[in-house]
Amino acid sequence: MLHISVVIPAYNEQHSIRSCLRSVLAQDEMANRYEVIVVNNASTDATADIVQQEFPEVRLINEPRKGLAIAYNRGAAEARGSIVKFVDADNLLPRDHLGKVWHEFHNDVKLVALSGPYVYKDGGILCELLIRSLYLLVGMPLEILVNRLLRKRASIASGNLAVRKEAFQKVTGFREGLFYGMEPDLASRLSKRGKVRFRYDLSVESSARRLKKEGTFIVVAKHVLVNIAPGVYGKQFTNATVDIR
Repeated sequence: MLHISVVIPAYNEQHSIRSCLRSVLAQDEMANRYEVIVVNNASTDATADIVQQEFPEVRLINEPRKGLAIAYNRGAAEARGSIVKFVDADNLLPRDHLGKVWHEFHNDVKLVALSGPYVYKDGGILCELLIRSLYLLVGMPLEILVNRLLRKRASIASGNLAVRKEAFQKVTGFREGLFYGMEPDLASRLSKRGKVRFRYDLSVESSARRLKKEGTFIVVAKHVLVNIAPGVYGKQFTNATVDIR
């Protein structure tokens, strides 16, 4: 039985898609229990050719409408598994990642979404210390207090997210047109269907290219604002998308 569908949106990711796919295809324990889907999201480079020629076991879906939320939703619609695992094309999964995800869902029928943090090993020591400090001093206390105890607001990271396909379909997936605000928006709707959990031992390695391009403090500030703006102002902080390659 196919349990997990790994969905990887890819827009001009010829330099990172190989490493990402190798990490996904090297998962322990999950042999024959997951599929891998790459959503070629209007790429103009060699991304699609690399997937087709070097990874025949991977399903390639062409989505001409550009947009991260659009690509996520298209991949989920094509998924055959009962659990959809979203992985960004610049991410690397630990070998036991999918096994951990599967066991969490298998052991808790009320769990509808499971997410974890990013680790930026190419961002430098200061970047790494800042991100880890924010997770430890801000993220973890908020997850315990606001989500688990008060059940007011859940947190997810879209590129490190697993969700039951049935629940994802019922809430109509990611809201297309949002970028920074799409994570709290989806988490809010999913939390009405069941448990949404953020586990700090389910980290994935990600590229620090956005932090380097926009600035670590600016990116962090944007994520904080998009999480508090809907509750304070009743609307999204920003819908702007900045392509970083």
